[in-house]
Amino acid sequence: MLMQEDGSKNEGSWSFQDESQAYSANPEPGERAQFQPISWTGSEFISNQKNSSWYFSLAVFIVVICVAIYLISKDILSVVFISIMGILFGVVASRKPRQLEYAIDEDGIKVGTKIYLYDDFKSFSMQQHDAIGYVSLLPLHRFHNELSIYFPPDHEEQVFNALAYNLPNEQRKENYIDKLSKFVRF
Repeated sequence: MLMQEDGSKNEGSWSFQDESQAYSANPEPGERAQFQPISWTGSEFISNQKNSSWYFSLAVFIVVICVAIYLISKDILSVVFISIMGILFGVVASRKPRQLEYAIDEDGIKVGTKIYLYDDFKSFSMQQHDAIGYVSLLPLHRFHNELSIYFPPDHEEQVFNALAYNLPNEQRKENYIDKLSKFVRF
């Protein structure tokens, strides 16, 4: 049970008051809720510093895997393929993130030049990576990737409010891929 602005109890819907604007999860029929679009410039992804020991560890790991595959299968093509994949992994890991323009409005989410509609997502979850917050959007379609949006700390409440109006908030734990990528500092 939540309290509304006028102090009355609200059983069937929720609402809250922002300093600048009121949002309501259940607008009157024919009424479109108003909120200010949010926009900011941010990093495409979190870039972890990789020193020469990281690349050396990657090379040792690739050599160990290649030796094991060769001893098991005696197939040089598999070894070449794994070597190429390891090198490509190192190249991708060294890539620096771009600075992108992000915007959230009543129609969807804009990341750079791409626009994502709310209808494409099932829910969102607020996450933390060290001291950096981000939103993870779970797609409706099984084979689509989750969308991660990094935001500055002073935008956290605005981002949450805008997304909570349009999508359900479903806090999820990190999946194994996220844990692995943090572990290897990818």
